[in-house]
Amino acid sequence: DEKMNVYGAAVAACVEEAACVGEDDDVSRFLLNSDLKVIPSSCIDGVHLRMETVYFPLGNGYTTTSGDEEGGDAAAVFLYGELLPEGVRQLLQLPAVQRSLCSVDVPPHTIPTFVDFGSGTGKVVFEAALLLQHTPSPASSSPSKEGIRCVGIELHPERYAIAMEALQSGMCGGDGVEQEVVLRKGWCHYVNGSFFDAFPFVEDACVIFACALGFDDRLTAQLLDRIFELKHQQKSPHLRCAVLLLRSLPLEHPIFHTSAAVSVTSTMLKTSWMDETPAIVLENF
Repeated sequence: DEKMNVYGAAVAACVEEAACVGEDDDVSRFLLNSDLKVIPSSCIDGVHLRMETVYFPLGNGYTTTSGDEEGGDAAAVFLYGELLPEGVRQLLQLPAVQRSLCSVDVPPHTIPTFVDFGSGTGKVVFEAALLLQHTPSPASSSPSKEGIRCVGIELHPERYAIAMEALQSGMCGGDGVEQEVVLRKGWCHYVNGSFFDAFPFVEDACVIFACALGFDDRLTAQLLDRIFELKHQQKSPHLRCAVLLLRSLPLEHPIFHTSAAVSVTSTMLKTSWMDETPAIVLENF
């Protein structure tokens, strides 16, 4: 708890130092009254039940035989965790995320895509896919274009394997399973690899999320380099938003100084560590 409090205070101080005023968002408990309204609020409990049913028989991914030190440092084992279901809804409810996924500037041939760098066992991507798979594409009224694609990229093979098992189970229906909580084929993808590598649908990425609390300063800088590269080398031309949980905030990085339009705000997301974990929201970088 003491380490997390120090982290939270450091992020808050960095945001204040950057003279960026965060929005005092009234994040609702459910996805209501927004462009990302996807399923009736009565189905939210069904989504949670579905996730519990799918993930309960699988490992939690908190410990792996390959260790976490490869991706950061020894503190990574302590810091590994995940967004809780309410945290995922808070993430998707952020105005910057909604503007990016529902932008009318996305061309008709593009399917807006949410990408999770370091997706672990895939829970964030799994829940986001369930919530977003019925969202009408802003660029087309065709039913075949409905949905927002979700992609998770995970380096550790054991966590990736859990995500793939969950994906297979999530696409199966059955007695008593509402159609709204069955993953539609093609809308949820997992990749075993590094976020430095090429990944499917990179050209369609609109939002990147990364829980990088286990990253040291070097890897944090490399994460920002990668996001900056995707946007400014036109690999992800529609990328407008990144939501990042970081241990430190290198304000000298070019991503924070690309133009006068860049927006850096802070928000709180519910995680397995604590109810309010600070996150940085980058937009128009």
